[in-house]
Amino acid sequence: MAEVAKIENTKENEDVLSKAKPGDMIEFIRGAYSHWAIYVDNGYVIHRWGDNDGIGKSVGFWGNFLTFSGTQFDKATIIQSKIDDVLRLGGKVRINNYLDTTYKPLPVEHVLDKARRALNQEGYNLVYSNCEHFATECRYGQANSRQVQVAVGAAVTGLTITAIAALAAFLLSSSSENKDKDKNSKTAQIKRIPSSTN
Repeated sequence: MAEVAKIENTKENEDVLSKAKPGDMIEFIRGAYSHWAIYVDNGYVIHRWGDNDGIGKSVGFWGNFLTFSGTQFDKATIIQSKIDDVLRLGGKVRINNYLDTTYKPLPVEHVLDKARRALNQEGYNLVYSNCEHFATECRYGQANSRQVQVAVGAAVTGLTITAIAALAAFLLSSSSENKDKDKNSKTAQIKRIPSSTN
């Protein structure tokens, strides 16, 4: 895994966290991906966590492939941590209740109760059960991962573009072959001059 740049607990992170309220979703922005947690209070969060942020314990190519079928892996556990411990892997932090306009947030007591009842549960699935799914399930009662939606959308777009390009290449190739056949056929017809017999 590429090493994550360490960013100390900056004043900016401290300012953001001073505004956090229990039940808020906290996003730890790490460049190519974000880690998600539910803010509990007094600098603590509950989140799905494993070695190196739940992504360090590799399940290999086939394991990652199987995540699309719903296979769960025991590479992450739901735990309560100090925010400073989560920030040891670096990144910036922000309060990001991005689905508040789509879903009505559950009452704070329910959000925290859901998170606490999940403590020590093991399992991880990149597509169906990652840290963002956990946070949104606690806050809204709906498991959702924008990161997965964006990645799947990009993959579908890439596959669609590839399929269109392959189809266009095939059609152009077929058209070119047909023109060559027509040209060769006309050439052959021109060369066949009937012989006159006396």
